[in-house]
Amino acid sequence: MSSNDTSESLPSGIVALSKRWASAGVKGKGITLASHELDLLNAVGLGHVIMAAAADEQKSQAIERRALRGNK
Repeated sequence: MSSNDTSESLPSGIVALSKRWASAGVKGKGITLASHELDLLNAVGLGHVIMAAAADEQKSQAIERRALRGNK
């Protein structure tokens, strides 16, 4: 998928992106996302997953801080 191809369908676009993602993960390298690739990830719900994980982490940190303060 080229960075200029914004008309590519969701299924083919996400498959192409998943191949880049997996390859970068195996190599331990990062990837650069084009705006339409970010749109693809949000379209399949990755933005929601990231935000939920961040909220869970914030909750855990708050519980830990509260425990360290003696539940005051």
